[in-house]
Amino acid sequence: MTTGYRSFLGLAFISLCFIQSISTTDVYIVYLGLKDVQDPILTSNYHFHLLSSVFQRKEDAKQSMVYSYKHSFSGFSAKINSTQAATLAGMEQVISVFKSRILALHTTRSWDFMGLNLNPTADQSSPLQLTHGDNTIVGLFDTGIWPESKSFHEEPNMHPIPRTWKGKCVSGENFNPKTACNLKLIGGRYYLKGYEQEHGELNTNDTSEYRSPRDANGHGTHTASIAVGSTVKTASFFGFGQGTARGGAPRARLAVYKVCWEDGKCSEADILAAFDEAINDGVNVISASFGSTPPQLPFY
Repeated sequence: MTTGYRSFLGLAFISLCFIQSISTTDVYIVYLGLKDVQDPILTSNYHFHLLSSVFQRKEDAKQSMVYSYKHSFSGFSAKINSTQAATLAGMEQVISVFKSRILALHTTRSWDFMGLNLNPTADQSSPLQLTHGDNTIVGLFDTGIWPESKSFHEEPNMHPIPRTWKGKCVSGENFNPKTACNLKLIGGRYYLKGYEQEHGELNTNDTSEYRSPRDANGHGTHTASIAVGSTVKTASFFGFGQGTARGGAPRARLAVYKVCWEDGKCSEADILAAFDEAINDGVNVISASFGSTPPQLPFY
């Protein structure tokens, strides 16, 4: 009687663990490669069709979808369990399935490291450096931007915004696109779904974070000024180290894609959403200063 009862409890415990292992969900990225269909709506519908195949109810599949990557490449991110992920990975049209990781902020190397000079002359610089980024749009993936900084004031006689630009500047908490995105800064978006799936709803009451492209951390503003900061004379650090501050391409336009939040946490699901839209928006260069902590994994 006792032995049988213990056996029953053991089987019940094993079954419970098995059920729990199946029901545990994470954000997974399902990568399908290049787009076969140019219509983003049809691409998204196809993503939902694939995801629905591993759910019993379409309503559950709809709730699990985090992003549909439908502009520059094809794929989606969803909150699913390991069994569903394995099923999707086994489909012929799926290239790869992997968990979305949370990456940490890194810092861009200085322009000196790349052999670029503060005051270039024709005999020591390439023609590209001498243009200072004219007609170039840099997409910055980071913690956002503080648009009022002097580093983002328009340089004199800058060329008009390139006609190839299709992006936009979205409104949000403490971020007015009419005043923020009308000079050097021409685009501002933010991506939060992946982060909130991992950490819960963003807390803007007890922290200085903003649900908008505005930078509460300072890292994004810093890296943006390194990339495209306008020339600012008599800059200093509280009076120390006074000199001229300037980015590598001060005449370039800037589009900000905020993908990193509170304490510098960046979800890969959000990062891929930014890549998808930035390429479609028409950026020429992407600056992204984040990564995993050592030991580094192979690029997949």
